Amino acid sequence: MQGSFNYQKSDNDTIIRVPEFSTKIRFSYTQNLFKGAATMEPGFTFTWFSSYFADAYMPALRSFYLQNEKEIGNYPFLDVYLALKVKRARIFVKYTNVFGLTQDFNYYTTPHYPMLDPRFYLGVSWRFYK
Repeated sequence: MQGSFNYQKSDNDTIIRVPEFSTKIRFSYTQNLFKGAATMEPGFTFTWFSSYFADAYMPALRSFYLQNEKEIGNYPFLDVYLALKVKRARIFVKYTNVFGLTQDFNYYTTPHYPMLDPRFYLGVSWRFYK
């Protein structure tokens, strides 16, 4: 288990705005299979930050600017995954933003730019040697 909890406060929120609280927790369990020939790792990652007036983005100027109209945050993100490692190959399945299936679509990285909807990933990572 790995985790972090952050408290951050800006003395002058006309310069930079940040969420007051944020947390990220990763929990996983490793299990050897087939007499140690393979390793299985199921787990999840939970992320949350308190609501705040994040900077908005203006594509024409390619810059962020202060805004006071839309708060973002206070939305839980949960990603679940299962990884299987055999020798130098790692196979994984991952489902991101599980709570997006049950709640309103109100998850943004910056105002008017939503995060990705829930999605399923399948991948292989394989180290080749010379």
